[in-house]
This record gives sequence, C-alpha cells and structure tokens, in this order.
Amino acid sequence: MLPGVKGSRTVNLASLGLPTSLQYPVRVLATRGGKPVGQASPSSFVQYLDGGQVTGTVESLSVTGGQALISADTFGGTTGVTLQDSATTRYNLATGALGAALTDDTSGTSLAQNVGTDPGTGNTLILRSPFTSGDWQIEVVNAAGTIVADTPISTLGGLDAGNSYLESATIDPKRDKAYAEVYDAVNGLSLLYTVTMATGAVTGPIQINPSNPGRTFSNISVDASSGDVFATTTGTQGPCLDGRAAYEMAKIDPVAGTASPVSTMPLCTAGVAPDGKGGTLYVAAGAAQPDPEAGDFPVSTFFTVDQSTLAQGAAETIGTRGPAWPTYDAKHNVIVEASIYEENVATDNNAMSEITVINPATGAVLSRLPVANLLDSTEVGVNFDFTSHQGLYLDHATRTGWLVDAFGTGIERFSY
Repeated sequence: MLPGVKGSRTVNLASLGLPTSLQYPVRVLATRGGKPVGQASPSSFVQYLDGGQVTGTVESLSVTGGQALISADTFGGTTGVTLQDSATTRYNLATGALGAALTDDTSGTSLAQNVGTDPGTGNTLILRSPFTSGDWQIEVVNAAGTIVADTPISTLGGLDAGNSYLESATIDPKRDKAYAEVYDAVNGLSLLYTVTMATGAVTGPIQINPSNPGRTFSNISVDASSGDVFATTTGTQGPCLDGRAAYEMAKIDPVAGTASPVSTMPLCTAGVAPDGKGGTLYVAAGAAQPDPEAGDFPVSTFFTVDQSTLAQGAAETIGTRGPAWPTYDAKHNVIVEASIYEENVATDNNAMSEITVINPATGAVLSRLPVANLLDSTEVGVNFDFTSHQGLYLDHATRTGWLVDAFGTGIERFSY
C-alpha cells in the first residue's frame, strides 16, 4: 500500500513466495479504509527473472549438483534465420548468475543439445546436429570446456551413413557411461550406442527394434541401480491421437548387448521415469494438441510399467494436457511432472502450465501447482523437445525444481 495519494513502494518479490521467471500484472487502486473506491489503473507488468538470461533461445538444459548447463542458439542476419552462435553456458542455481560458456560454436553449422554432466568424470555429453551441412556428432567435453572426443555418427558401425540421425541420449550416473540413440532411416532401426564418459569412446550398436522397424525410440532412460536402459517411442503432437503410428518400449541390457521384444505403449506416450530400484517405471501419456481430424483433446494419464516384464499397470487420470518430464523424487516418494496446460485450462481465464505432484503407487494427484508457462518455450517459440529431452530437474533435499522458463531464455525455479 502506498503512503498516500502518491508515492512509491519497493516490494521484495522473493518474500511474496512468487514463482520466478514469469510476468506479473500490476495495477493501482484508490482505496479508503482498505476498500477500493475507484477504477483500477491500466496494467503494467513486472518480469520476475530467476537469474541471468542467455542470448538466443534455450534448446536444452541439464542440472548436476549446484550447477545447470543451458544450451542456446542465436539466430540473426538479414533473414533472421542465420545461425550465429550455439553455446552451452554455466548457470549457478544458488545465485542465478550466468558463468562462462562451457562451449561456444560460432561457425553457424551445428546446433547443440547438452544431455548432462557425468558425476564421476565431470565430463559433459553434447549432441550436435547439423544446421546447414555436416554430420551429427557425439561430443564429450571436460569441465574446462576442452573437447575430449568428437565422434561423427557417419564413422560409427551398424548404420546407413548419411541417412541416420542422432536423436537423444542419457547418462548413467553410477557407471560413467552414457547411451545415445541414433535412428537409421533407411532400415527403420533405432540403434543404441554406448559412450564411455572418461574417454568419449563410442561403441555398439544394439538394435532396439530389429523385429519392429519403422519407429524411433527417442526417449532413453536408465535405471541407475541396475544399469538397464529403457527406450520408448514418444511424441505428443495432435496426430499422435489418430492411431496410425505405433508406440512401443524395449528394455536393453548394455552389458549383454541385448534388447527385449518391444512392448506396446499407449498413444501419445510422453515420458518415462525409472524408480532407481530396478522395479518400476513411471510413465506419463497424453496429447499436447487436439486431434487435427476429430478435434478431441483427451486429458493426460499416469501409469506404471514393471521393469522386468514391461507389463503395464492401470492408467490413472491426471487431468492436464501436454504432460512432460515425469521425474521421481525417491526421498519423498513422489512423481513431479509438468504439463503445458493445467487441469482448469478450459475455465481459468488466466490459465497456466502446471507442475503436478503424484503419488507413484496410486496415481493420485497430491497437489497441483499452476506456476509455469511452457507454451511458448516448447510448442511456439523455440525447439525445446519436451518428450525426448529431459527438461525438469529436482533437488530432493530442498524440494526445489527447475525447468525451462516462459521466455525460452533461462530457467524457472519452483518449490513442490
């Protein structure tokens, strides 16, 4: 409240408990006795940033310990679509300060997606995709930003060189390994390669779908307790509802070099989170857009998968739309996932994206937090893939989470 008919007041937004990285409307009302006595002023807006904003738009982020890495691409030139820079920048989660770039490519030839940092070696895995020309590359860099190894996928065995592309990867934090998935478009095969994070050496592949060619398995997750890898077909755009494309999952034993027969998954499968105990997978499913033909837009569901048999449990309705990044908090035994559209999107005239906290045993919703805005930073403004690339990270000790912000230029912090 202002001291009189004019004046100023400084407000500490952090003390109000507001989520960061959002834009808040501000209006002034005349009051008497604490009650409005006139029309509110026109709206102004306050942009409450969590911390430093990167140049360009965020393509991926990862969190390890107290540091995030943000990969962003900058476009410009006379057309506005010339790639000018592709950088992966350090971000201090405690202070919100941007640090020095870990990598910075100004050649304009490739886009970067950082998968994460291996805790054992301190090395970071970066996937590079060609922008104008060149090859897909699996790159490992050390903490100083020096390239440990840079492997073009055309040099790998077991694929059709020139007709294969690098889709996604994940890191096994206990074994100093990473696993990268490459799709061979000529043979219709998803291929899993092992990356040794200490040296950057790439070995393999293991064929994920030798008996079921034609679909990619771009969502890759690993259960750190067993080292088993789970490869899943994901994708939640509107056409996923028409049933023309199969959704499947396979379990891979990287040591034995074998993959299980594929198991059918629900349409519009969005994300998979292992329990870290070798027992259960937690899965989110649901479209991020209405069916372009029928127009229906069903709400999201949550279900479990047995890691041994790939048998599915009963699906429970979550009620949001466009689910992404289910993440397991083992300390508090909850699943935290994001959704592009909150449960009340049809009736709330200020609808937001939602952070949903779920009981993993029952699928019951424990809390709903409409505190994010993911529409621009996933579907509209940038290329942040929200089904193959992880975009939500948790600190179990403090019940703090981070995800890409509403503007696609930084990180939003939230509590759950």
